[in-house]
Amino acid sequence: MPTEQRRKKKKPQTMADVSDDDEDWYDTQADADDDADAADADDDDDDANRYDSWEAFWERTVRDNEQAVRDAGGDPAKVPGPENLPTGRHGDVLRNGAPADLGNIRCWGCDARTTAQMECAQCLEIMKERAVKAAFDNWERAFFCSHLCYKEHYHEHKARHGPSKSVPTKTDGTIHHFPCAEGCGALWDSKALRRHVFDECEPYE
Repeated sequence: MPTEQRRKKKKPQTMADVSDDDEDWYDTQADADDDADAADADDDDDDANRYDSWEAFWERTVRDNEQAVRDAGGDPAKVPGPENLPTGRHGDVLRNGAPADLGNIRCWGCDARTTAQMECAQCLEIMKERAVKAAFDNWERAFFCSHLCYKEHYHEHKARHGPSKSVPTKTDGTIHHFPCAEGCGALWDSKALRRHVFDECEPYE
């Protein structure tokens, strides 16, 4: 056996599959971004050294981001942030892209009350990719009451699978842009832990 210490190979960073549990995904994604965060921290330290204190640096950053919001045509008092959490299409506060009160989930097809069991897999993938860059993102996950309802309303729904962008916030004035989702329409069943793909639901073009 070699005496020299073996070094573990670093696994490539990839976006988590929708089959991952949501809570676990956020934890693993945070770990995967450690290297990038460390590099950003170095830049932040350089910027902070230009000010008398970290508080002064933070106040200036917030002011700059608020101005970026105004430049983008928004109102800093109304955009999502720590004191103004994002809301969904029915006015519910969102947590991880879903209504914080799961009893308020409505089907994106017929608008009937439903559960978080069946959700559009493409919308979930988009939400996860956006969450890496967009703080307090207002992207809402799409739940459906059944496979039939999903297929019936897919023609209108797939417009959400196109290119998207995040809104600027008080803590991040950047407008991030995201590509369209790939593949045919699909539902993720969180109870069966299975992805149902519908070939008749053609990809966004």
